Amino acid sequence: MSHSDDFRKDMRFLTEFSTVLQTISQFFCQRLPVPESSIFDLYCQLKINSFMITDSSGVPIGPGIFRRASRFDHSCHPNLEYIFQGKNLICLPVLPISTPEEARINYVDPLATREQRRKELLGRYFFYCECPLCQDSERDDRISALICCDTPLQSPGPKLLPSDQTEQPGLVRRCCQCDSVYDDACILQVITQFLEFREKAVTVEAIADSIILYRQMREISGPVGLRALSNYCSTGGEQVDRYSYYRLFGHPNSVYLAQVCRSACAGFAEEYTEPIAKTFGMSIGSTSWRTTLIDTLIACGLDLLYWKTHLLPWPAFVTGLHASIFAGFLLRHVTDHEFQSPEYMERIKSMCASTPSEPNLAQVLCRLINVADDILAPFAPFDDQIRNALVRLRSYL
Repeated sequence: MSHSDDFRKDMRFLTEFSTVLQTISQFFCQRLPVPESSIFDLYCQLKINSFMITDSSGVPIGPGIFRRASRFDHSCHPNLEYIFQGKNLICLPVLPISTPEEARINYVDPLATREQRRKELLGRYFFYCECPLCQDSERDDRISALICCDTPLQSPGPKLLPSDQTEQPGLVRRCCQCDSVYDDACILQVITQFLEFREKAVTVEAIADSIILYRQMREISGPVGLRALSNYCSTGGEQVDRYSYYRLFGHPNSVYLAQVCRSACAGFAEEYTEPIAKTFGMSIGSTSWRTTLIDTLIACGLDLLYWKTHLLPWPAFVTGLHASIFAGFLLRHVTDHEFQSPEYMERIKSMCASTPSEPNLAQVLCRLINVADDILAPFAPFDDQIRNALVRLRSYL
C-alpha cells in the first residue's frame, strides 16, 4: 500500500520527494533509471511501511523495510513489541493474542496525548485512530490536565475586561481554588515548547535544557550552573513569565512532564556525563554537580518510571529499557552510603512529582532490576547487549 494519492496532497512530502529525485538523478548522471512515477510510488511505500531501525538502547540508525511486519495494523495499546537483530525484526507478544489477525504494533510515540497521536497517524498513515486507548477519554484527561492547587484548571473561557476597555478579550483558564487566571495563548505556547523537546534529537544541549525545564516545572529553586532557558512568552503584546505556567504541567500524570523527563534521562548514558557538566560550568564530583545534576536526573528517572509503569497499559519494551539504563546510572553515580540513606532518598522525593514508596535508593535499584528483568527477559535470547545487561543487574539482587 502506497497511499500515493494522499501523498500528492502533502506539499511537505512533495518538497521532500523533489530533493530525493534530484539526488537520484545526480547519481545516475542526470538520468532517472526508471520513470518518475515508479520512483514516486516506491518512495510512498517506503514512507508508509518503513520501520526506524534502532540499536539496543533505542538510538535510531536508519529506516528499513520488513515486508511481513509491515502488514501489522496499528494500536496505541499494542499486543506486540519488537526489536532489531541485525537485518531482522523480532516481534514478541506482550499480551495474549488469539489469532494472527489480532496482532497489533504501535506506530507512534507512546508518550503523547490522544490529539498528538491521532494527528501523527492521520498525517503519515492517513487514518483516524479509534483504538481502545484513543477511546479512553478519562486517561487522556489525566495525562493532559493542567493542575493548580491540586485541581485541574477550568476549560478555556473568555477573559473578563473592565467595561471601559474595548480590546478583544482572549481566552483564559481559571483555577477554581485560588481563582488564578492563566492566558490560554501562553499555555499553548508552552505546550509547543514541550512538543519541540519531544522531537529534538539527543544532544548535550537538549539534555541540559530538559534538566532546567524539569526543575522549573517542579518549582525547584536555584539555578543550574551557567545555563538558562528563555522564560518568556508573548500574549496580547505583553511579556508573560513562563515560570508560573510551567508548574501547571509538573504533576505526576502529565505526559508533558514525562516527555521532558525522557529527554533529560538521555543523560544517563556515560558518554554524556562530562559534556553535560561542562555545559553547566561544573566539575565532575563537585557538590553542585551531585546536588543538582545527579539528583535532578534521579528524580527525572523516577518520575518517568512512574509514568511508564502506571500510564502505559502494557509491558512496553521502552519501560524495561528505561529501568535497565536507570539502574546502570545509579550504580555508577550513587555511593553505598547514599543507597542506604533514608535522608538522601527524602531529598530525591522532595524533587519528584511522583511519590516513590521505597525508603532508600537500594530498594529503588531492586525494583528497577525486577522491572527490567520482567520486561526484557523475553527479548534477551535475541540481543546480546540486553542479555549481558540483565546478567550484570541480576548479580546485584
